[in-house]
Formats: sequence, C-alpha cells, structure tokens
Amino acid sequence: MNVIFLDIDGVLDTIHYKSLEDIERKVKILADICKEYNCKVVIEASAKDAIDEETLEVAEGSWVNDIFYFFKKYGIECIGRTPNVTIKTGENSYISMWKEDEIIQYLKGHPEIEHYCIIDDD
Repeated sequence: MNVIFLDIDGVLDTIHYKSLEDIERKVKILADICKEYNCKVVIEASAKDAIDEETLEVAEGSWVNDIFYFFKKYGIECIGRTPNVTIKTGENSYISMWKEDEIIQYLKGHPEIEHYCIIDDD
C-alpha cells in the first residue's frame, strides 16, 4: 500500500490561502497525486486531534470537516491519523514526541504500508 502522511495546517490551509476555494484547489491536486500513485492518506497534523482515532469521525464544528468534505468529493481515502505519542519526563510530566516519531509508530502498526511520503510544511 502507498500512503501519504499529510499535514493540513500550512499545507492545505495556510496563512496565505484561507479561502475554501484555495483549499479545494489544493485538495484537487492531492487527489490527482493519490490517483496517479494509488495512495491513501494518513493525517499527521496537529489538527488530527479533531479526528477520532478509531472511527475517523471529525468533531462537529471543526474546520477539518471542510477538508474531509473535499476528500470525499475528490475520492481521497483517509485511512487513519498518527497517534499522539508522549514520553514521561518526570513523575507527572510528559512531552509530545515529534511528528517523525508518531509516523514511525504508525508504520510499525501497519506493515501493509510498502511506500510512503510525507507532505508537511515543517
């Protein structure tokens, strides 16, 4: 399986392009890439917190619903989101891991992924 790990903030929804028309234009480009290379999408953005890890349902009222609407419209299959990975740094304190660590964690749990790329603005 081919997967694109996709950041949303800064990639589809940027400071320069906040209109739905601009986001839709970018999603159409992503759809073309997914079709050409037979890819599915895994969300690795901080906005993933609006997406239920089990059902992939987006929280009501979240702007991420607009993204998923365009995914459906253009046939992009979102198969998951990376987990929130933290490490314990003290008795009661934790820090979040880097996106790379979350992607590695996701890949370890999904051996069916043969090829992947990461689209992120960081």
